[in-house]
Amino acid sequence: MLDFKYRVFLSVARLASFSKAAKELSLTQPAVSFQIRHLEEELKARLFVRYPNRIELTPIGSFLFGELTRLAGESAKVRERVMQKLGKFWGTMVMGASTTIGNYFMPTAIAEFKAKYPGIATRILVDNTDQVLNYLADGIIDFAIVEGPVKPRQWITEELFTDELVVIVPKDFQGAGKGTIPIQRVGQERFISREAGSGTRAVIDDLRTGQKPLIPPENVVLELGSSTAIKKGVEGGLGISIVSVMTLENELQLGTLRALRIEKFPIYRKISLVFPRGVEQSQAISDMVAVCKEHGKRITALSGAR
Repeated sequence: MLDFKYRVFLSVARLASFSKAAKELSLTQPAVSFQIRHLEEELKARLFVRYPNRIELTPIGSFLFGELTRLAGESAKVRERVMQKLGKFWGTMVMGASTTIGNYFMPTAIAEFKAKYPGIATRILVDNTDQVLNYLADGIIDFAIVEGPVKPRQWITEELFTDELVVIVPKDFQGAGKGTIPIQRVGQERFISREAGSGTRAVIDDLRTGQKPLIPPENVVLELGSSTAIKKGVEGGLGISIVSVMTLENELQLGTLRALRIEKFPIYRKISLVFPRGVEQSQAISDMVAVCKEHGKRITALSGAR
């Protein structure tokens, strides 16, 4: 176990912020500053360059950060191996998930995982795809499951499952009984969109009919931050939308919405696992990923069956 002041240093260095580190560690900012000052006095070296609005690691600070990160990883692995030797599964894991995945996919997957490994504490941060990837870049989460395109950058990506997107309309929408909707009509209706930065929004923005976007910008009457809010808007007659079939189980059972495929224009997207490069995954993370893959196989098998 690392000395407390070293753990404080790791948090400040990773987040590049005394205030963010204080929040993460449930400390006051003066307490964090005291620990860093104490460490600098002990080492007789400056670890951070302090500017009015930011901080940066000094060369020796960068070296210390690398060494402590390596030691922390080795310490966690030793602890994990000992617990496995004792027949116990123990540890902590922090995941990130984009909004649709976090609300509709992860609860079942986490429940399956916890049934097998009750001793492993799990946390999940749910946000839009862009923000979840920022969490991963900042080291706040261990891995992410996101929808929409992911640029390689520093990530290792792996396809988890295929998701289908469908048009949702009010239950009394004219022509809904056919189960399909002409592509031209989709572009003529008022449309409720997800917010910029969401994976669903990125997929929809990329859809084209010829050279024109499937959804003309002038037809977007509202932008909302979740599938739940969008479904309520469609039920209220504000417009139509496009959402994942994963989000529609209750509405389709109750008959409050209709789900339509676009004629000759199926919409599928890849749901991806995203890991930071150069970081060895713990056994707990590997086991969670395995559960997600099994759950994802069932989603893929159902995709297109509704």
